[in-house]
Amino acid sequence: MEETSGIADIISKFNLDNIPDENNEWLGKFCQKLWQDALHEKVQRLSMHQRWIDLHEKFRGRKSSKKSAFPHISANYIFKTIYSFTAILTEKYPKAEVQTNDNIPPEIVRALNEDIKTTWQEEELQELLFSSVQNMNIYGTTVEKFIFDVEKNISRVILSDVFQFFPAPGYTRGTLELPYCCDAYFLHTWKIRDKFEIPENIHIPADANEQLFGKQRETVRGGEVKYTALSNLPSN
Repeated sequence: MEETSGIADIISKFNLDNIPDENNEWLGKFCQKLWQDALHEKVQRLSMHQRWIDLHEKFRGRKSSKKSAFPHISANYIFKTIYSFTAILTEKYPKAEVQTNDNIPPEIVRALNEDIKTTWQEEELQELLFSSVQNMNIYGTTVEKFIFDVEKNISRVILSDVFQFFPAPGYTRGTLELPYCCDAYFLHTWKIRDKFEIPENIHIPADANEQLFGKQRETVRGGEVKYTALSNLPSN
């Protein structure tokens, strides 16, 4: 939604070095502008979502309507190569070891080393590593987040979908130096009403922008299936 010139002028007075305080009436509008800036940078200016959709289509062997210099073949060797290469890269899990000096008792060091082994298994980090490396092979990037689980009182690693992560404009490497980043996700309308206490008489339009989260990937499965008496095979 485009802001009026008056509101835009007010918002322009704030920046990342001059953030409105929590009681400021323009804090919400300022945060919304940060989101819109990150969205425009990633989707419109850099066209990253469309690039990733194109790469995923090739990964899943979808038949393109565009003229291509490469012939369409029934076996998807891109899919096979990426899966095989990912498996080779992640067949062994990383090993870490806690070292100490004379000030730390040996029993504490042994306990910490044992915690490292059990955490890798209990948190299923090997599966997360496989998915992260696979994302890197398909999209050329991967997004991992480190959070603290308050309920379980432990730190966790989360693999975020590349379509859901929106870094601040100008920070394409996504390092820890990010001034801010946005995590975007869909909410059902009934959840929105319940969470924000929105009355039933206020209409909530459904978000039809599937490209924002790469929903097209859910239907990319090669060509259209042809049903025959012998088998079900993709048309390409």
